[in-house]
Amino acid sequence: MSKALSKVTKAVKDKREHKGDFVHPGSRDHRRLNRAAVREQRLRQTRAERKNARDGEFNRLCFIQDAVKERQLPVFSELGIHELITSFIHRDDDERNRLRKERRPGRPPTAKEDLLRLRLEKEEGEYRMGFQIPDLSDAENVQKFIAWDGTHGSLSLIKFTRMVKKE
Repeated sequence: MSKALSKVTKAVKDKREHKGDFVHPGSRDHRRLNRAAVREQRLRQTRAERKNARDGEFNRLCFIQDAVKERQLPVFSELGIHELITSFIHRDDDERNRLRKERRPGRPPTAKEDLLRLRLEKEEGEYRMGFQIPDLSDAENVQKFIAWDGTHGSLSLIKFTRMVKKE
């Protein structure tokens, strides 16, 4: 229970101490409790959506960080950056192909296959519109990105750029 909701609940409870726990459905106290509960639910939902978006961003950054560490280049060309992005987008192609081969002919795709397809379409659409990625054409920024500890706060030290797919 959030601080605001607990405050409202406590205030209503203290006010009603001599009358019991019942709050009339049309009363001001009931509306206050309802408003606080709805606000709490809305905040919880917003927090969860923000966390899900941040998790996707962190997965992307961790994948790219691992790829940058493997290649051990001081800077990346524009073509190299596009290759990194393409490898990230198509990271699940093996699993998608395996699921497609396991499926009997004439059967609809499995839920996992649908999720992988939707994620691929979403990431490809994002790549066409502009894929946000650390600036790997700057040697100092590449070193900062390699040293990144995986926290949200330290991302402000890294310069980002938006890469658009070349048609």
